Amino acid sequence: MEFPGHSRLPSACRPTERLLAYIAVSKYADGLPLYRQEAIYLRDRVEISRSLMAQWMGHMGFEVQVLADYILERVNEGERIFADETTLPTLAPGSGKTTKAWLWAYARGDRPYGGTSPPMVAYRFEDSRGADCVTRHLSGFTGILQVDGYSAYTNLAKTRAKTGSNETVQLAGCWALCGASFMTCTSAESRRPPQTLSWQ
Repeated sequence: MEFPGHSRLPSACRPTERLLAYIAVSKYADGLPLYRQEAIYLRDRVEISRSLMAQWMGHMGFEVQVLADYILERVNEGERIFADETTLPTLAPGSGKTTKAWLWAYARGDRPYGGTSPPMVAYRFEDSRGADCVTRHLSGFTGILQVDGYSAYTNLAKTRAKTGSNETVQLAGCWALCGASFMTCTSAESRRPPQTLSWQ
């Protein structure tokens, strides 16, 4: 069966939650840019412009910001936080080129330590990896911060200790980095990888 012409969604239409979720997951979880989604919909003769989808994503981001803030507040209430950051290639608007952005993750999981709160992770998108990001994200947190050796975390702990803040941060090292260092020993040049890794 063939339908004549395209179905066009008017700019004032109200998308369903299912459509919004599908577009958002495709864009943010699957890395499918809106211009490619637009082409996919056109193939099925459904015309949804990327500018309209971008507006929807902007409105959706505004609405879920309250939830994202709530999750970060709950994470900051924990006794310990596991934190890390990673690069996130981001398409710069209008340029067609990618720029380097950062995705910060703050995880709380108290159950192995006798806590009753559910595990949760707060994510924050930033254009930089600056120490000010950590300061903003962990505002109000007091406790153990398990991280890698990145200086922004160290600076946070030192600054709070120096100023006499009630929000003290005790750093705990990340064993994953220790393991990565041992894995470096297993390179082709190393003659002792079995002995090096046998303790694990």
